[in-house]
Amino acid sequence: MDEDEEIVMIDSMAKAAARATHDIQRRNSAPYDGVMGKLPEWMPGNFHREFREIRNRLLCKHTHSDLLDYIIEMREKFGCRFLFTPAEFIDYDPSAPHDDIYKPATIDLALGKNFDDLPLDNLVPIRTPFNIMRDVTILARYKKAEELAKKVKQESEHRLLEEGMEPAKAAKKAELQGQCAGLTLLTDPGHAEAATMSKNFTDGRKKGSIGPVRRFIRKTLKGKPKATNEALWDAIKAKPPKGWTPMENARHGRYIEGPASDDEVKWTTFCNYAAKERGLLKSSNSEGVKAV
Repeated sequence: MDEDEEIVMIDSMAKAAARATHDIQRRNSAPYDGVMGKLPEWMPGNFHREFREIRNRLLCKHTHSDLLDYIIEMREKFGCRFLFTPAEFIDYDPSAPHDDIYKPATIDLALGKNFDDLPLDNLVPIRTPFNIMRDVTILARYKKAEELAKKVKQESEHRLLEEGMEPAKAAKKAELQGQCAGLTLLTDPGHAEAATMSKNFTDGRKKGSIGPVRRFIRKTLKGKPKATNEALWDAIKAKPPKGWTPMENARHGRYIEGPASDDEVKWTTFCNYAAKERGLLKSSNSEGVKAV
């Protein structure tokens, strides 16, 4: 190789490296959509590495838009159950043409079986190439976890604010609950299937329900509608809900400690609960009188 050829080769290598660096920067700087962008920071580092490796590998042979379509297809046809089924257990021929190839409608039917043994009515056309199906479902899993975390955070924050929690504290607690839901989906197959069925992933409390302290206030006011805030406080001090402890001191005033370190109902929140319950009780009584 003469000097001119060496210069050309070095220049070509430098340009290729620059293009690769540009592609990586472009992929990472884009908003996260399941393929482009970065995983949320709350996901562990090993998930980030796996995501980047799979994404970069697939983009060498497939377009961005095609990969998005494959992710949607895997989620629509198999849901989260497929995300935890090892694709390598499924009998297939990687050398076969992938256009409109027929594959099992449910992965459960395919485990350890040959496609030729499956009834035709259990087969559906799948556009996703079978040799990349495992990688695509991993990308779909990350996207589902990200969406679930956002959904749980929004619902939890709304509920916590309704219960009277301070906005900053409610936002922080809801964010943690969302992250826990996302991580649970990524690591627990049972929870992943529940997420597919749109079950609640907050903290086990049904939407619209209330906490133990407010439930105590509601029950007490039903029996004693004219009870003052002081009377309600005395009542909860005498018989608090399980795991809750009414406290009172010069520095922090009155508050109720819950079973978890971040569970706390301040006196102002306690009074707000009482005011809301009185309003609900009054409204309920008014409707009852009209009905009569």
